[in-house]
Amino acid sequence: MIGWYDELNNRVQSISLHFNGVENEPVNYILRDTPCEKIMLKKMCVYPNNVRKTYPNDLHLKSLEIEGFIGKPILNENNEIIGLLALMHKEPITELFNKEYIIQFLAPRISNEIGRWKAEVNLRNSEDLTNNLLSSLNSHIAVIDKDGFILKVNRAWMEFAEQNGINDVKKVGVGANY
Repeated sequence: MIGWYDELNNRVQSISLHFNGVENEPVNYILRDTPCEKIMLKKMCVYPNNVRKTYPNDLHLKSLEIEGFIGKPILNENNEIIGLLALMHKEPITELFNKEYIIQFLAPRISNEIGRWKAEVNLRNSEDLTNNLLSSLNSHIAVIDKDGFILKVNRAWMEFAEQNGINDVKKVGVGANY
């Protein structure tokens, strides 16, 4: 499992979750009373066996019948936790060194991917907020660049154009030169 950390709510949202070679639906869970909670202390956690017995309140471990667990925090360039990487097995984990090495090797690469993914999510959220704000305003608004090209318009702008007989969006919409 690869998940990003929601520090505000002390939760993890899986980004990638595979079980028995099959991709599963994302899960969102609270960290309390799970092995992942220890990962958030910036420590690698290794439970070669009996992880369900160690964390009897972890319903995910119980429902998936997980026996072995290895997990590591994913840190950003500021050494802040942004996610986690965990390997879980139904059987006790053997060849521990190899699996720990793989996690250590993958963690920095996953950090880059989570960072890029979070930046994309933040950008989309920012664009959605900007679009919603523009659309909520009754004033006729067109955002233009330094060369006069229209970058964004709001609903009121387009309605005004239509009410004044301009039906060709190419003349007054995004991409047009003001």
